Formats: sequence, structure tokens, C-alpha cells
Amino acid sequence: MSDTHEFEVATNKFTVQIEGFDFKNCSAVSGLDVMTEKLDVQEGAQKQISYRKGRTYAADLVLTRVFKNKNLFSWFKECQQGRVEKRSGSIVCTDDEGQQVATFLLNGCWPIAWSGPVFSTQSAGDIAYETVKLAVEDLDLE
Repeated sequence: MSDTHEFEVATNKFTVQIEGFDFKNCSAVSGLDVMTEKLDVQEGAQKQISYRKGRTYAADLVLTRVFKNKNLFSWFKECQQGRVEKRSGSIVCTDDEGQQVATFLLNGCWPIAWSGPVFSTQSAGDIAYETVKLAVEDLDLE
């Protein structure tokens, strides 16, 4: 069954929610990708190759937010030390009136990379940002 409800999503009207973290100042999200592997199959002595479905998986998600505390880095360090705590979350897209039009559901998220702010004497008063890359076990669109 197909969903025929149409909507337009502006790329600057979104909120990010990850269990236990404040992402109100999230400035960028990338990596909302889901892929299915294509497996080569060659039957017997036939030269022609056909394909079959392999595993389906979500790409790594990259979130950038204002650097305001060490919570994300602490979560990354815990996972790095073998105490992987997977969390759920969502990316909620809204229209101009603030009404929810689409929600990306994130399941089994945990940090696999963290990047801290870039500091420079050339940037007078710029906001410091941090970036975290999350492994995502399942991505769905609601």
C-alpha cells in the first residue's frame, strides 16, 4: 500500500532528539541514507550474472551542534571503552507553521566518531560546534 500524502520539507526546519541529549542547537544533519546490498549470483556454467538482495542497512549519521557541554564526548568515550549504550531518537521536520510533516526514526544509535570545535584567533566571536558520527541500526520514515 502506498502513502499518497504529499508534503514539502524545508531543510532548515527540523529538530533532533536523541535519548538523554539536548539537540535544540543542532545546525546540520547528514547521512539519512538506507541501502540494500546487491549480491552477484552466477548459476552453474552460465556466464550471465544475476543479482539478489543482500542485507539492508542505514548509513552513519552525522550531527553538528553548538558545543556547550561534554555529554556527547562522554558518551563517545564510554562506547570507545566497550560500554556501548545504544539510544533511540528522531529527526522531526516541520512546515512554516511548525506542524510536523515527516519524522525520521533512529534506532540503535551509538557514537563512532566525535570532532570538537575548531579554534582560531582569526574568528572573532564565532560559535564553537561539535560533530558526532552515529552508527544507526535502523532508520525509518514516519
